[in-house]
Amino acid sequence: MGSYRAHPARRTYIPKADGTQRPLSVWCLEDKIVQQAVVKVLEPIYEEDFVGFSYGFRPGRASTMRWTRSMSVS
Repeated sequence: MGSYRAHPARRTYIPKADGTQRPLSVWCLEDKIVQQAVVKVLEPIYEEDFVGFSYGFRPGRASTMRWTRSMSVS
């Protein structure tokens, strides 16, 4: 299997109203593509391990859906 080394993020600073600057990192396109490829491979593997009432950070689910569902059950 090959190896991959992420490129450094391009950093720029955005001026704020109070005179300070907020850092903003912009990832290169290749890194985003590799990240999405890894997600597509690993997500189905780990999705099997989650129980039905897990909602956080899962595709097609949100933590607010949990509250909506629990209110309709009770």
